[in-house]
Amino acid sequence: TEKNLQGLTNQLQLITHRVAADVSAHTQRVVNINERLLPAQNEPERILSAITDLIQANESMHGRLAAAQQRLNKQSEQIEATARQARTDALTGLANRRALEESLQACIDSVGQSPAAGLMLIDIDYFKKFNDSYGHTTGDAVLASFARGIAKWCDGKYYSARYGGEEFAI
Repeated sequence: TEKNLQGLTNQLQLITHRVAADVSAHTQRVVNINERLLPAQNEPERILSAITDLIQANESMHGRLAAAQQRLNKQSEQIEATARQARTDALTGLANRRALEESLQACIDSVGQSPAAGLMLIDIDYFKKFNDSYGHTTGDAVLASFARGIAKWCDGKYYSARYGGEEFAI
């Protein structure tokens, strides 16, 4: 995920460089059009031509900015997805230990400002023996099923996470 975030950061830098170059080119184009409007050259045809060119330049810039905004929105979505992935246990779909620790720290930081909080840790006894007897694939299926049960029970009201191995937290 760190590699993904670095790639996304590089793409964002590329987008911002392109936007800066587009804005700079647009600014130069507008300056050139403005020079055509100097008092000595104020003939109706020149003014009309300059206005037409200015409208076209602005429409072109608008299109480029809209395209850049779309690219930025896509990057933002990818960053959000990567951040979610970095805080989600791949096997169970629950929050992972990193996300749990952040959530616990937020609870600690808000002591006295929010309602009371509690923490329940759940450990599946003898899970290593189960894994050794039935295999890791079956063990993974049990963990995933157990996590689905926890998530269903929590129903969005409580924060649930996989603490590690066969340990869960609510």
